Amino acid sequence: MPRATVFESDDPADHRRELNKMIASFNGKARVNFRNFLGALIALFGDSPPLSWRFAIPTERSERRVAFQVHDMRTGRTNFFLLVFDWGMVINRKFVMSKYEALFRLKRGHHNRGDAVRIEDWGAFGAQARGRYKKAIVAMLSAPGVCIVDRRSGTGLSRRRS
Repeated sequence: MPRATVFESDDPADHRRELNKMIASFNGKARVNFRNFLGALIALFGDSPPLSWRFAIPTERSERRVAFQVHDMRTGRTNFFLLVFDWGMVINRKFVMSKYEALFRLKRGHHNRGDAVRIEDWGAFGAQARGRYKKAIVAMLSAPGVCIVDRRSGTGLSRRRS
């Protein structure tokens, strides 16, 4: 079986086009909520694909997803921080703060990649729920050693964006 790969394009327009296709696959309120949540995440991480976020196309071993990336100062590497799927989210477990573990209830979810939450209905994922997750993500991004990826150099830019 061939190895699953991410969308390899370095052209930001390709990533945005694929992201828009994913958003368009939702209907009604689910589309609005999904788009608003992704918009808030892109505002946090920076809109510089494929550095700060990357769209990954589906393969036979993985679903389409948006991968938000951070620079881990402890290892000196860029790692995925959060994966957003059409079924929910997976956060890299090494960045999860104990006080937010309850938000990501599925431990070692999605092929053991991180802690996950299944969102059965994005239409019901309203402003209050989006706010809880955004607050948790902002707090985890503010942790020591975690940096937003700099769009110019691909390395850590700052400890936090609000």
